[in-house]
Amino acid sequence: MGSSVNGHLGTSTGRAITILTFIWVLAVLLIKPEGDFPLNDDWAYGLPAMLLAQEGTLQYTDWQSMPLLTQVVWGAMFCLAFGSSFTVLRVSTLVAGWASIIATYALARRFTLSNTVAMFAALTLAANPIFLGMSHTFMTDVHFLAPSLLSVLSLVRGLERNRQRYIVLGMVLACWATLTRQLGLAIPISFAIAWLVKSGFRRQWWWEAALPLVLIAGTLIGYTRIIEATIGLPAAYHVKAQSMLQALNDLLHLRFGMLRYPGHATLIVLMYLGLFAAPFLLLRAPALFGSMKTRSRRVAWICVGSLALPTALTCIALRRLMPLTGNILADFGMGWRSLPGATPHAPYVVWLLVTLLAACAGATLMVALVASLWKIVACGRQEGGMQAWHLVFLWSLSILVVAPPSCMYGPFFDRYVLFPVPLAMILLLGAPHGETRRQPRWAIVVAAALLLLCFCFSLGATHDYLDWNRARWRACTYLTEELRADPESVDGGFEYNNYYHDAANIRQGDTGELINRENADYRISFTPLEDYEIIKRLDCDPWLPWSIRQVCILRNAGDQHPEGPAER
Repeated sequence: MGSSVNGHLGTSTGRAITILTFIWVLAVLLIKPEGDFPLNDDWAYGLPAMLLAQEGTLQYTDWQSMPLLTQVVWGAMFCLAFGSSFTVLRVSTLVAGWASIIATYALARRFTLSNTVAMFAALTLAANPIFLGMSHTFMTDVHFLAPSLLSVLSLVRGLERNRQRYIVLGMVLACWATLTRQLGLAIPISFAIAWLVKSGFRRQWWWEAALPLVLIAGTLIGYTRIIEATIGLPAAYHVKAQSMLQALNDLLHLRFGMLRYPGHATLIVLMYLGLFAAPFLLLRAPALFGSMKTRSRRVAWICVGSLALPTALTCIALRRLMPLTGNILADFGMGWRSLPGATPHAPYVVWLLVTLLAACAGATLMVALVASLWKIVACGRQEGGMQAWHLVFLWSLSILVVAPPSCMYGPFFDRYVLFPVPLAMILLLGAPHGETRRQPRWAIVVAAALLLLCFCFSLGATHDYLDWNRARWRACTYLTEELRADPESVDGGFEYNNYYHDAANIRQGDTGELINRENADYRISFTPLEDYEIIKRLDCDPWLPWSIRQVCILRNAGDQHPEGPAER
């Protein structure tokens, strides 16, 4: 009987991984991520990877505040195999994205008897516009997420089965994540706390719980010292840590004005986390709330309303509809609009509906998580279910990866909420005995429809982001190759300007200043600009409505340039 059950689980798991892989590959083929150009900040991360592959030399730009070592090594491996380009670096991220999806499925499968529910959790992550969009760049978000989730999966199995090899593997993966971003230290910290809870805080277990943290923290410190003594730390390496320490120092000196930063970040986390987890939440909420007694269910929904209503009304009154913060999710689509000129905007009602959905989903998610926590604590140890140390591990990890950027002075970006999304979905599976009751058919249908809608938006938004960036780089190539313009006289936006500057200077370690060419002879823009005449318009091919449809090549109208005629 045991071998039959294990065989069935193995078959269903293999089938699920095959389906998830097929969907991921299909999404990538539809988007078509080719194009040898950087996106967002990844010019600063891609250059070291390509330099390592081409010359075997490790050298960073100054535009990074994280260790980045393992991501650079990972990208360099792909460049060695397939050639150095940003297309190849995106492929390396897409592989990490696939690993994140499979790790989410495996974690969810651990706490649910339903293979479909576990697949739904993985697909909810895949349909997230932040996740899908970042998977088509060489940004650090997905490169950090993949080893982190795999580490959590391995550590959970190691603690459950008392298998040292799983714990060692999990800590190696945690170290990999830490050498991409310092926030990876949250994994051994959370693990140490969970281990102590599992062992009953016995004194003889303290050193074993703390040892992995000491080793990984020591590795990070040692790496930092070595880089500082050899090639030199990037100028921005300690900027975020110093900002957080300054904020904490202000709090200790009772300067309570700094609380507006974590307060604003908490609102962003609540709404974005609810929005990104909404399909899975809709699938799970009826089972979670339906298993409650009538009085408890009434109290739960009152709490949801008490949290959602003031949140939504505050956003509407302050005219702060979604997207609440910048960097990835944009109006209407995704990606940082780093060129000058106006871009299309979705109608007010669209973002009003999204804001209402985010407020309601965020409030429901918080209440559902607390309800799930209460059930586990009240019912005690459940064979095969989530236990107290599981809760400590997942909750502390979720808080520790969000708290540092929340407390820093400066912007809190939407992509900072990416890691807690799969963790929140796993916690929703934490009710005793796995499935408290079957999901109603209407919940499955509506959740599937919302998941499909999210996928369609994310596919379209990622496609359009790459599409207008291709047009931007075609425009820059037209200026430098056909009109023979000096690249120093071209303002191609943040990515173009800094990529070419740093590509020319990275070998000398001279990449300190950010390049701004607002007064350049030639500019690339979304729309015409004052004092500039249009040389050429390049059309885009967007999938989404209210998306960017053109990129303009402009020339300073006050200068005489005989190389090419202006558009009339």
